[in-house]
Amino acid sequence: MNKWDKKYLHASLPEVNEHLKRFYHLAKRGKALDIACGMGQNAKFLASKGFEVECVDISKIALSKAKSRGVTTFCCNIEEFLFGEYDLIVCFNFLLRSIHPKIIKSLKPQGILIYETFTYHSKINPQYRLAKNELLQEFLELEILHYELFKTKALLVAQKS
Repeated sequence: MNKWDKKYLHASLPEVNEHLKRFYHLAKRGKALDIACGMGQNAKFLASKGFEVECVDISKIALSKAKSRGVTTFCCNIEEFLFGEYDLIVCFNFLLRSIHPKIIKSLKPQGILIYETFTYHSKINPQYRLAKNELLQEFLELEILHYELFKTKALLVAQKS
């Protein structure tokens, strides 16, 4: 059993991300992708709002809790995931820089990205923390609709032209 399966084995479903609730309406109802979805609380929320949701995570146990009507799960390393085209892509509490070009390419015209993850102020592994202004720089190709910096996290909401 991998460390992520152990983490999710007895975990209860977390709350839906507050920033997702605040900004999801900017996206056209259609296809959405939840990257590193964990137990799928955000994917289920999006499905309840009329999106057809794909979610990907490395934990089979987490994904077993994510299954729901309107949600398709994929258990794999995100680097192996075959990205489609999406009206909305969300990513919370996860950072893998190598997939950022795939995220941009996978957004449909007018597609929305909502991305929130840990900053250099966080005490997690430095490999998984954003450098100063990094999230903005990574997605400058998109139109930045909203950016917010918190004590240990940064939030970006952007749209593809």
